[in-house]
Amino acid sequence: ASVDTRKDPTLLVPLSIDQSSAEPADKSMYFVAGGCNWPWQDLNQSLASFLDALQTHQNARLKWLGAWPENLPETVREHPRIERVGWLPYQEYRRVLSKATAAFDWYSPNPERELALAFRHMDYLGSGLPILGYPNTALQDIGPGTGIYSTDVMQTTVDWLQNPRLRNKTRKTTAKIAADFHWSKTSVSLINWLNSPKKRMRTPSQLTSWV
Repeated sequence: ASVDTRKDPTLLVPLSIDQSSAEPADKSMYFVAGGCNWPWQDLNQSLASFLDALQTHQNARLKWLGAWPENLPETVREHPRIERVGWLPYQEYRRVLSKATAAFDWYSPNPERELALAFRHMDYLGSGLPILGYPNTALQDIGPGTGIYSTDVMQTTVDWLQNPRLRNKTRKTTAKIAADFHWSKTSVSLINWLNSPKKRMRTPSQLTSWV
């Protein structure tokens, strides 16, 4: 629409964060997970391993937010360490995130997660939550320290539960990265262009040659 994007093709605002002050994780050590269901998301093996790892800690549990995963075996659905929370108003959802210790994100690897972040990822980071998940995702591309990425779900979870120094160090790094994705920074390019827009120069094209 008469906008010259050749000089700066990145006028769109990327996924951004509305950062909230992270509260200390409560003594029950709960994790969060959830979102929408997609056909390529396979949680059976990773979620079962994760829940087994939670049993090594006296009070650790998982709160599932949003849509309940489909095709889970009954042993996982009825596991005593998983709590089905469902959909919440956004502010209440963010309050739940702010008190968690970390986010479970061990969805089976797929092309979408390799190329793009999900909205839930930005909510996690904005709430000061490190993310635990598989490697080779877009999360790692935005900088080290957004979480811990490993194919060993059981050992990674146990290490997290048993190592408060690791938890504190990762949360501090996550908070620094989150600050770089605050909307006040990610929208700078767009705001600068809106303050001094430049009309695109008319150039010959196949369409105009037909007129």
